Amino acid sequence: MAIDAQRGMIPSLFSLILVLALFCAGIGIAAAANPIISITPSPKTVCVGDDFDVYIEVNPNGNTLQMAQVDLTFNSSLVSLTHSDGGMFDTFIAGTESGNTVTDITGLDAGVSTTGNLAVLHMHANSAGTFTLDLSGATAGTATETLTPTVNDGTVTIEVCNMDDPPQPRITSPANGDAVSGTVPVTAVDDSGEDDIAYALFEYYNDTNCNCAADDGNAWVEIGNDTDGTDGWSAEWNTTLIPDCCHLIRVTMVDGIGQNGTDEINVVVSNHAPVPNITAPGDGDVLNRSVVISVTDESSGFGAGIAYTRFEYYNDTNCNCAADDGNTWVEIGNDTDGTDGWSAEWDTLIDGVAEVPNGCYMLRATMVDMHGRTGTDEINVELSNPDFCLDLKAGWNLVSIPKRINGSDAAVDVFSLTAGESCMHYDGCADGWLSNGAVHVVPCQGYWVYKIADETVCMYFDPGTGSVNPPTENLCTGWNMIGHIDTNLMPVDDGTNADFGSITTLEGKFAQIWQWTPDDGWECYPLGGFAFMTPGQGYWILMTDNATMYGTL
Repeated sequence: MAIDAQRGMIPSLFSLILVLALFCAGIGIAAAANPIISITPSPKTVCVGDDFDVYIEVNPNGNTLQMAQVDLTFNSSLVSLTHSDGGMFDTFIAGTESGNTVTDITGLDAGVSTTGNLAVLHMHANSAGTFTLDLSGATAGTATETLTPTVNDGTVTIEVCNMDDPPQPRITSPANGDAVSGTVPVTAVDDSGEDDIAYALFEYYNDTNCNCAADDGNAWVEIGNDTDGTDGWSAEWNTTLIPDCCHLIRVTMVDGIGQNGTDEINVVVSNHAPVPNITAPGDGDVLNRSVVISVTDESSGFGAGIAYTRFEYYNDTNCNCAADDGNTWVEIGNDTDGTDGWSAEWDTLIDGVAEVPNGCYMLRATMVDMHGRTGTDEINVELSNPDFCLDLKAGWNLVSIPKRINGSDAAVDVFSLTAGESCMHYDGCADGWLSNGAVHVVPCQGYWVYKIADETVCMYFDPGTGSVNPPTENLCTGWNMIGHIDTNLMPVDDGTNADFGSITTLEGKFAQIWQWTPDDGWECYPLGGFAFMTPGQGYWILMTDNATMYGTL
C-alpha cells in the first residue's frame, strides 16, 4: 500500500496542469464550493466476527476533480482493515497503513464531477465496541486550483449479535490428580456442542508450592497448539524435560469468532526416582563399635525432594553377599531431615556390650521422595566387634570387667595405661592395695583407673572352651572392691534367683554396696542410690561375713 514515490509526483503534476490551464485561458475562474469527503454509511452497526465495508465518499460539489487525497485513522484493536479498493477515480492509490492509520489514500483522474467513492474499505470486526473512522489531511484539486474539502467522519459500532455459545473445553486425559511420567498425550473436548473451534492451546505451570493455584510467580509454558481438530484436540507433553513436582495443565479453546474458554487440572510429574549411594562406610569395610552410615541422592536435579531415608542391616550368615539366609532386614534408623545430609548411626555395641554378633552383614539405604518413588543401595561389610568396651573418662574411674579376658590380663594392657596413668585394686582379705604392674584384671574384682584423657578400651572374652568353672573371688568381712559379673544389667536383689545376690551367692552376707561415677558421684544400695548392677561398673561392698563370690562364664 506504499505510495511515497507516487505521492511525490502528485503536487508537481497538479501544479503543471493548473498553470497550463490558466495560461491558455488567460482569464480567472469563478470559485466553486469546496468538495465534501465523508465516511458512509455512518453510523454503521455490525456484529463481532463480521466482514463489512465502509466507503470514503467524495462529493465534488460543483467541481470537476482531477485529484482527491485523505488520511484515515481507526481503532485497530476493534477492527482490522483487510484491504481497500478504488471507485470513482481512474487511478487509485491505497495509501500506507501503519498501526491504526492509513495515510495518502489518493485518487487521480482527467476529471470527475459526480459523487462517488474514493475508496471501499474492507474491514473485519474483532471485538465489541464503538469507534470513529477519522478523516484528516484532506485535499482535492481541479485543473485550475487546489481545494480544501469539508470532511465528515463516521462511526462504527460493533455488537455481540446472536453469537453462539463460547467454547467449553474439558481436559479428558490425564485425569485430575494423576501422577504422570514420560511423554503424555494431553487431550480435551469441547462440551459447547458448537463444533466451531479454531484452535486449542495446551500449557503447563510449575505449581512449586503444590497448592493447585498459579500463584508461585512462574509462567505458563506452551505444550502445543492444535489447529486441526479432525482427530480430536490434543498435544504431546514430554515431562522428562521438567522437574518432578506439582503442575497445572491448562487448555484454552478459541472459536472462529474469537470466543474462548479454559479448563485446568492438577497433576504430579514423577519421572526421576531417587538414586541413593552409600558413601560411608565403604563396601567391604570391616566395622566395629559405632558406625555412621551416610548416603547421598545421585538422581538428576529434576527429581522430587527426598522425604526420608531408611537404613537397615541384614545378617548375611553364609557371607555370600545375598539376603538369602532366611534372616530379616532390621531397621537401624529412619532419617527424615536431610538438611545435614542423610545418615544413621549403627551402634553395634550397647553400653559397651556387643549388640550385634560378629560376622558378614549387608547394609541397605532406601530413599523415598515426596511422590512416593523409591530407590535403594546396598553394600556388604564385616562386623568384628570386641566382646566388651569401657568408656574411661579423664580422671578416676571405678570399673570392672564381667568375664575372663582372652589375652593379657595385665592392667597396663587392659586399660591401655601410659605414663602418668594408673590402676589400683584393694584386696579386702589382705587389707592392702595392688597397683599397676601388680594388678591382673579378672572378673568379680573392681578397679580404680586413672586416665589423663577420655579413652575407650575394648577387649575380647576368653571363649572358655571346655571350662565349667566360673570365676570366683574371696571376700572378707569389711570393705572389698568387686565388679559386676555380667554384660547385662542385673537387679541387686529383686527376690528372685536371677538377681546379683543370688547368682554371686552373696545374698544376706553384705550390708551395703557403693558405686561411684564421674557424672553422679557416690550412690549407695540399699539407701536408694541405685537398684541395678551395671556392666563394667566397679563397687565397694561392705561384707558382714566372709564369702566366696561367683562370677559367670
